[in-house]
Amino acid sequence: MPWPRIGVFILLAACMAALCSAEAFAGSEHPPRVVYLHDESAYTLSVSGGGSRQIEAREASSYSWSHDGRYLLVQVGGRHPRLVILSPSGRYIRQLPVEISTVFAYGWDQDTDSVLFGKLVSLPPCHHGRCPERVWPVFYRVRVRGAAWLMWPHRLPKGARPVAAGAGLSAYPKFGDPALSALKGELLTSEASLLFSSRQRVIVFAKGIGSYASRPWRVLDLRTGTHRQLPFGDVKGPLGVSGLFDGGPVDAVMLSSKGELAGQVGGRVAVMPLRARRHWRAVGWGYAPVWSPDGRYLYYVASRRMSKINFEMRVEEPAIFSCVHKGKLDLSRCGAQSQPYRKVWLWQPVQSAVNEVSVRRASAAGYRPVTLFSETGYGIADVNALPGNGRIIFSAVPSDAPLYLRRNRHGRVDAANASLYRPYIGIQSWTVGSSPVLLVDHARLPAVQP
Repeated sequence: MPWPRIGVFILLAACMAALCSAEAFAGSEHPPRVVYLHDESAYTLSVSGGGSRQIEAREASSYSWSHDGRYLLVQVGGRHPRLVILSPSGRYIRQLPVEISTVFAYGWDQDTDSVLFGKLVSLPPCHHGRCPERVWPVFYRVRVRGAAWLMWPHRLPKGARPVAAGAGLSAYPKFGDPALSALKGELLTSEASLLFSSRQRVIVFAKGIGSYASRPWRVLDLRTGTHRQLPFGDVKGPLGVSGLFDGGPVDAVMLSSKGELAGQVGGRVAVMPLRARRHWRAVGWGYAPVWSPDGRYLYYVASRRMSKINFEMRVEEPAIFSCVHKGKLDLSRCGAQSQPYRKVWLWQPVQSAVNEVSVRRASAAGYRPVTLFSETGYGIADVNALPGNGRIIFSAVPSDAPLYLRRNRHGRVDAANASLYRPYIGIQSWTVGSSPVLLVDHARLPAVQP
């Protein structure tokens, strides 16, 4: 029996989408590149394939592309961080004139090749008879070539001085669960802490002081100078644990080119208009929301637990980690007061899970979410939607199942197996009509050039 005409059209559309997604960049002169970390060194790789190239950025910890893909902003330097701008091929262009130890957030303008960074300032203990106890944010803007200038407010009170902030701290949280450590490290490193659109005249920022506690996201309207607090900040979801040793909430907020905001509220991905005062709309349970390049779609990650796995593994950690009891630091429970950072061997309990992890896509208004693909593992992060919305590049975090399978009859994994079989993040690629495939093994933090 011949196929119905509508079925043929659907099949042809699906095939064309897959073909275009897979080969859209193959014939272009300069296909987009993806930058990623491998063994703590940064590399770039063409999305159409070929060899990778190491870039001129030692001890890179985070990076982001400019809106047009002409420049790459990289934080380098380890304990002495600085911000540098590179070309798409990884060639050094310049170091930005900013002391990053006093910066609480930074990011590209979504419309021009300029960088905005925020500082927290305060007045001296007593100024004209007043002794304020608060700090407030100020924002500077700097172009790829040129000096930085104060953008908001237009001038500072005499005597105002910056205070130490946390943008220069490269934090990779550690948990009892290796898979959770890997996933939260990906999410906390890649999430934006400042969004700026010169066209829409807004700054969206997380007003925090060097910590991963619950951060009140705010919108600063540059036309009026008024602030508005946003409802985003996930402290109750499955990944929204807070505290010193839990790593804090995963509360990424994204701004689309069409003026829509996406974030997390109580474990659910939510959207709301930037300008309108309407209430936020829940899209679905999940995390890590990201907009498509054209602003038409919202992608996010959903997770469903398939099974629990519990075991202990032998690890060498600073003695202070043995003082944690029920998520809190209790020095009375261990002998780490005199030398808290000396290394000791201990049996670390692991309570983890094997999950079914999916990437979902909804409309810009948050309607009609559909599952694009699912796979077994622990989590997914760093979702990059390529132009055309037919291909995604992301980092996949496997579960602790290989460790669990190496336990002895006492439910313990020795030090050799704990080191050999711990989960390693890999970068995968998904195309419409196919299953995810491995792009780069033992690599993380992919960022695709616009």
